[in-house]
Amino acid sequence: MRVTRNTPAQLIVEHYSTLLVLILVLFLFVPLTVGTGLLVDGNKMGWFLAAIGLGAGALISLGIERLQVILDRPSGTLTIRRRNVRGYHETIHNLNDVDRAILETSDGSETEVYRATILITSGMSAGAHPLTEVYSSLRGHARVVDAINAWLGNEPTQIG
Repeated sequence: MRVTRNTPAQLIVEHYSTLLVLILVLFLFVPLTVGTGLLVDGNKMGWFLAAIGLGAGALISLGIERLQVILDRPSGTLTIRRRNVRGYHETIHNLNDVDRAILETSDGSETEVYRATILITSGMSAGAHPLTEVYSSLRGHARVVDAINAWLGNEPTQIG
């Protein structure tokens, strides 16, 4: 997760599933390339490798997502946009209802892993809204939580 715009009027946070895209490329193109090479040489095993590549690619692509979080003072909104192979989803919340961002920690993990979550304390959207489904040990989530809280005028979150 990273902050792509931070002005007094607008804060934009984005997240791409970069690791999953790299894994997709590996599991899709390597078996397809090897399988095609085998087919050109007349080996029927190429169909099997190509099918494995396509199947693995299809499964991995289900987890790839682009996330964009926009906090916008002029419009008074918090917009959460998600795009993946299953479609596009946009949720808009009232910015006045947003209390702060917190850093959630996963229970039961050997290493500490985190995810950024927005707390909305009033209105129809009241509750905790995780920005990502997965937890991560990378510091990007903590930086995003600190940036959101600073933009909202809250104290930074300390981890570890």
